[in-house]
Amino acid sequence: MAGWNTVAAAHAIAKLYLDDPEAGIGFAAASGRDTDTVASIAGAMLGAVHGRRAFAQRWIDGLHGRELIEQRVASLLAMV
Repeated sequence: MAGWNTVAAAHAIAKLYLDDPEAGIGFAAASGRDTDTVASIAGAMLGAVHGRRAFAQRWIDGLHGRELIEQRVASLLAMV
């Protein structure tokens, strides 16, 4: 999948699932082709709109490297 196709697919999925981020990310992950990238981009877009509530708590609880990610987020927020 070309880069512009990947971004376009992620954008379309995020738009279609704007009110149901978990379903949108799941659909993106199961969409075929470059699913990890499409789901990552769609998830980033939905996360930008909805914040942390876009992500199921079970996803956050099981996140590999969660402590490091939360430290980096705190550092970025401190800079803003």
